[in-house]
Amino acid sequence: MNAEAIRTRAVAMMTGKPEHPCEPGYRLHHGQRVETLALEIAEREKLDVCRERLAIGALVHDIGKPDCAKSESHAVKGAEIVRSDFADLMDAEELEAVAQIVLHHYDRPNSIWFEGKEKPEWTPDILLVQDADVLDHFGVPGIWLTLHWATHKNFTPSQTITEWFTSEYMCSWRREARRSLNFQTSRRLLELRIAQMDDFFRRLK
Repeated sequence: MNAEAIRTRAVAMMTGKPEHPCEPGYRLHHGQRVETLALEIAEREKLDVCRERLAIGALVHDIGKPDCAKSESHAVKGAEIVRSDFADLMDAEELEAVAQIVLHHYDRPNSIWFEGKEKPEWTPDILLVQDADVLDHFGVPGIWLTLHWATHKNFTPSQTITEWFTSEYMCSWRREARRSLNFQTSRRLLELRIAQMDDFFRRLK
């Protein structure tokens, strides 16, 4: 795996991509944070994973999203992009492992969507990226996303506070995030990040 060349190409592909209502290039910024989080969780959980492969999979997990039609799965689109655009930089096994991370990063076994169904069994790489993806929507990045969305919706500060604490969407998202995580480290980090957001929006009052 030529990780440096893969990273250079991925950054070039995602830099400045429109992601309304988020900032241009949001999927790159999000991917970089998810990469850091996935590696941190792996280290804290003492998991035996290929850090290079995990890092690349985390970085590009949303590479299919900016160019994805509404009727398409961004995970399927992203896996197709990985297989077609990075095949010259990885061997076949590495390429498929990264493609699988991208393809299944949204298929969280503990999610409500698998309730009453047979739960999939994923590799640690996939489970780590799933958790890191969830976590990056909370804490300081979550504050940024909430304020960005509030501006898009023309919310007042008071409406934004209400949205975070009481809206059905935000309450259900917190419940789903809590139930869907795979590792104890992730659960601890989520509670810290939710507490950060609670504190910020209380201070905003």
